[in-house]
Formats: sequence, C-alpha cells, structure tokens
Amino acid sequence: MYATKNKLLLLLFTVVLAQWACKPEPIEGPTNAIAISAIVYSDNPQTWTNHNKGGVDYIITGRILFQVNSTLTIEPGTEIVFENNGSLEMGNTSIHATGTAAEPILFRGKDNTRGYWKGIVLYGKADNQLIYCTIQDAGAGTGSSVGNVVVGNGLGDAGLTLTNSRILNSASAGLHIHDESTLSAFSSNTITNCDYVASVTANSLGQLAGTANVLTGNTNEQVKVKGVQVRKSGLWPALPVSFLFSGNTQLENEITVEAGATLLFDADAEIILFGNASTTAKLFANGTPAKPILFKGANTTAGYWRGIKVNKGLAQFSYCQITDGGESGTSPNNGIFYITQALGSVNVTIQNCTVGNSSNHGICIRTNTLASVVQSNNLFSNIAGNNVHSW
Repeated sequence: MYATKNKLLLLLFTVVLAQWACKPEPIEGPTNAIAISAIVYSDNPQTWTNHNKGGVDYIITGRILFQVNSTLTIEPGTEIVFENNGSLEMGNTSIHATGTAAEPILFRGKDNTRGYWKGIVLYGKADNQLIYCTIQDAGAGTGSSVGNVVVGNGLGDAGLTLTNSRILNSASAGLHIHDESTLSAFSSNTITNCDYVASVTANSLGQLAGTANVLTGNTNEQVKVKGVQVRKSGLWPALPVSFLFSGNTQLENEITVEAGATLLFDADAEIILFGNASTTAKLFANGTPAKPILFKGANTTAGYWRGIKVNKGLAQFSYCQITDGGESGTSPNNGIFYITQALGSVNVTIQNCTVGNSSNHGICIRTNTLASVVQSNNLFSNIAGNNVHSW
C-alpha cells in the first residue's frame, strides 16, 4: 500500500514538474515594468528611464502614438518590450533614443519572432535620433511602408540620425525610407536577419551612402527601390548588397552610380533620363575594370526589363555590364539602350561596356541623335536584333 502511495506521489510530482517546465519564461522584472497602451497627447516632453536595472522598463501593449509637438527622450540602458502588433509612432514628435556602447537601448518583441510587433514609425520631425539602439522582431504589416524602423510615410516625412545601432529579425525591411525623408547620419550600423535590407524610393536611395555599415545576412541581400521621379541629386552607392528596382525611375537631376554597384531590375522596370524647361538629367555610371557597374534583370531572361532610355540630358557609361533588357514585342525600334532627342538635346557616351541578352537590339539610336552618341570598345553578346540599330 505504501509503495503504491509513493508511486502516485512520484507520478503527481512528475506531472507538475513537466507542466511548470513548459510554461513560457516570464518577462524579466515584470513587477517594475511600466505598461503603456494609450495615445499620448501631452505637450510636455517625456523621458523613459532605465528604472529597472537589468530588466524590462516598459511594456507596450498596443499602438502608442505620440501626436504632439514635443520630444520623447529615452535613457541609455532602457529596455522596451512590445506585445503582439504593438508599435511606437512618433507623429510630429521627436524621439531622442541615445544609448551608449556600454548601455544600448533595446526595443524588442515579447516573443523573438520576425514581425511580432510593427516597428518604430517616424513622421513630421527632422531631429529624430536612434544611437546605440537595438531594434528587433518587428516589421509586421502590409504595403511598402513597413519595417523595423520607418522614416516618413504618407502622413509626413521625417529625418533621422541612425548610428551605432542594430536592426534585426524583421519580417519585412530592416529600414524603410519614405520619398522625401532623410538620414542625417547613417554609419556603423548593422542590419541583419531581415527579409530585405531596406526599402526606399529612387529619390532617397542616396541616403544609404554611409560608412562602416554591415548590411549582410538577410533573407534577400537586396535594397528594394521603388521607381519615382528623382528630383534630388546624389550618389547611388556601391553596397555589399544589390539594389532591386521596380517601376519607372525617371531622372530629373544629377545622379552618380558608384563603381562596383549592382542594380537589378524587376519585370518592366526602366530608367529614363528626362527633363523639362528647368531641369536636365545627368547620369554618370563610370565603373572600372576591377569594379564594373552592373545593370541586370532580376531574372536573367532576355527582355525581362525595359532598359535605359535617354530622352534628354547627359549620360556616361564606362565599364558597365548592361544585360537582360530590350522590351521585346513593343516596337521594332527598341533595345537595352534607347536614345532619342524626344525632349531636348542629348549627350551620351558608352565605352568599354558589355551589352548582352537583349530580346531586341543592343543600342538603339534615333538617326538625328547619332552625332550626339559616342561608342567605343563595347562588347555585344546574345542580341536578338542588331548590336547597334538606328532608324
């Protein structure tokens, strides 16, 4: 009888122990953590403090929207945990989250899962700061304006100083930059284990030209670039990852593509040099033998993307590889390059380039434009039409 009773007690203890072991680990320091779940309208500046040393300081349980003309300051070492689908949105309010190397600021999901919360969204202010911060487990949502950190959206643009920070474990882009938004500084950051490195428009692509950034280790080693009217002059940098363009990228200012850059193009994407009475586009894509510039289809199929069109302006291409374009079936007078004086005078140089895998011609030039195009030492391969065609 005693043996049976001891066996029952042992069985009961084993069941209780197993149930206890399967329980999720609670958030460290929940007693002192402050729960926040309301829209903040106060005009007074606020400070979130590192009051729970070694534990969680704040738990965000919903959509937190600061909709005031003020500032939220976050102290070094502060840890902020987000419940599922939580977010921190700074509407016309600045965030100054300045940690240190010894005491970084942590924004994380309660669960270490990609897309567990929505992210930090900034709009309306130019003096935002994320310095020595870690932002992880976010990127939930649909559409183009999603990411662990979103700089600007349809409600307004924003500015951000982003340095010495880590952005990781995003279900979408690590960083999203809206059209007219800016990175005042972008250096010594790491973006890794995200779906994409970043998503930007062609008008804000130059914002990624920072130093000492680590941008590898993501599912897609790409920056998604939405084609728009490019009104800002700037440098499209050579990064350790490629740019993936979609849509129509219309240049209306001066753009320089850094040697070694890789530009991929989605189906039907194109680059057009365009101008009006007050603007003239300029595109300088000068690679080197060691660092050529690549303009390629995202799929290595002839005619996958439309190509490069020069309707007005100045364009220079040297040591470039331009492949997979040609736009077959739309016109017999088309090619990877399409050059015409449709909107004004042009000045084009193409030298020491590889032009290949075209479903139409290689370089297609309107007859009245021939004198404005200089070609030398170019290599053509797998061209369905003529290497150089004029009409």
